[in-house]
Amino acid sequence: MSSLKWRNYFPNDIHSMQFEHAIACNSAEKPGATDRAMTELLDRVSCDMKVLQEKHLSEHKIRFPFSSKRKRMSTVLENLQTSNSYGKRLHVKGASEIVMGCCSHYLDIEGNVKEMTDEMKCSLEN
Repeated sequence: MSSLKWRNYFPNDIHSMQFEHAIACNSAEKPGATDRAMTELLDRVSCDMKVLQEKHLSEHKIRFPFSSKRKRMSTVLENLQTSNSYGKRLHVKGASEIVMGCCSHYLDIEGNVKEMTDEMKCSLEN
């Protein structure tokens, strides 16, 4: 399984990069079974989580830990190449309906920012 490569699953490098960021930087400090499985996946594709964390999580990182009330976890990543000069992105994970409710936009297959329309929400729900 060590030959597993992201391009087998994500045809666009931007998606594999965002996937790596989401796992490496938006995982719980004390990971449960799901976070452990995800970080093991990064190990299998030779992704250095420490390097990503050092680059994208500031000393005063902004993180909202998972709670059963919020049903999600969120972390602000910095020093990213974005289409604007802001260079930050909020990564959110949790219950699918909760996460989708937080979204006003999404990235399409080419990495373009698109508005989250009712049609897209219906498509994702199905």
